[in-house]
Amino acid sequence: MNFHFHQASATLDADRWLDEFMTDDVEMQYANNPVIKGSEVRQMFKTVLGQLDQMTHEVRYFDYVAPRIYQAATIRYLVKGDNHDTDEITIPGFAVFHVREEDSRVKCYRAETFLDASAVFQRIAERSSQA
Repeated sequence: MNFHFHQASATLDADRWLDEFMTDDVEMQYANNPVIKGSEVRQMFKTVLGQLDQMTHEVRYFDYVAPRIYQAATIRYLVKGDNHDTDEITIPGFAVFHVREEDSRVKCYRAETFLDASAVFQRIAERSSQA
């Protein structure tokens, strides 16, 4: 699941990624934000991924202790319109994915992410104000 999960997220196609790897009622705790659920998760990812040209995860390590995956990663972002050689934003992150079998697939029903993505959101705001 882990490799394919991040491979799908790197396409920046929120619908494909969420349909394949998350339950319809998924709960997400993203950084210090309130927990969001279901369609709110989908809308958040559609909004954020729509502002990016790149989001990749280099998994540093992960462990599976049923029903959770614990994972540390280095995440690389490129905001739409930024230069790949000079503007890539790299941050460390840690996540806990609660998983269960659904429709003969393992899917995430709760995700808890621990990271500081403020540099990414600051850059998105800067690019938006330049438009």
